[in-house]
Amino acid sequence: MNTPTNLDKYKRFFAFGCSFTSFMWPTWADVISKEMPNADFFNLGKSGSGNLLVSLRIAEANARFKFTEDDLVMVMFTTYTREDRWVESTWLTPGNIYNNDVYPKNWVKEFADERGYMIRDAALIDMSMKYLEMLPCDSFSMLSVPFSTGSNECDSPETVVPTDIIKLYSETFDKFKPSMYELELKNWDVDYKGFSDGHPSPIRYFSYMKKLGFNLSVNTEKYALDATETLKNITNRNIIPFIFTDQDSNISRCDKLMF
Repeated sequence: MNTPTNLDKYKRFFAFGCSFTSFMWPTWADVISKEMPNADFFNLGKSGSGNLLVSLRIAEANARFKFTEDDLVMVMFTTYTREDRWVESTWLTPGNIYNNDVYPKNWVKEFADERGYMIRDAALIDMSMKYLEMLPCDSFSMLSVPFSTGSNECDSPETVVPTDIIKLYSETFDKFKPSMYELELKNWDVDYKGFSDGHPSPIRYFSYMKKLGFNLSVNTEKYALDATETLKNITNRNIIPFIFTDQDSNISRCDKLMF
């Protein structure tokens, strides 16, 4: 999979993923957007979402916006042990099924199956990437974590990593460059200490994009460094949305555009 090198040529930029894509502070999507000041930016990621919703939003966005050769579409697929469910006119996206406060423990015990999730998500990723390849837009897809090592989210030590499923779709998965976890987070120590959160800092996202081969400017690096320095000075997580106000307004705007 070739890394887009000339970001100036695009008129629109669409990003898809979970909270590693759309969050209350800048992510990889915001870093790339800084290199495209003249392009309309649509961050269609959603916190807690799984690969089902990621895939559905890619198809929905194309139906709504009609991707063209002037568009760049980027996707960061997420972990596969997640449940996306449309309930009462909104998407329920609590994240990891084995560690959430939405699904009752007895439901998880009876219905959650790591192999089943892998069967579902490997196929979804395969279909989504082949779908994007047929469209006139340029696209680039990434993984937040390596699927080949399992989800690391199931709390059962007896779980066998379903690597045979990845082998079945190896033609697609072999196209991915190393994941965010592999290149940036494997021995990660958070860059901010004043509050607890499991999301990378902006400079980590910047570093990952550089490692993938994106040509990023000094100004974009400064943007990521400044945002990270701001996080370092925060001691109360609840005030973050009031500091990175552009994030909140962009999330709200894009959520209104989609189911």
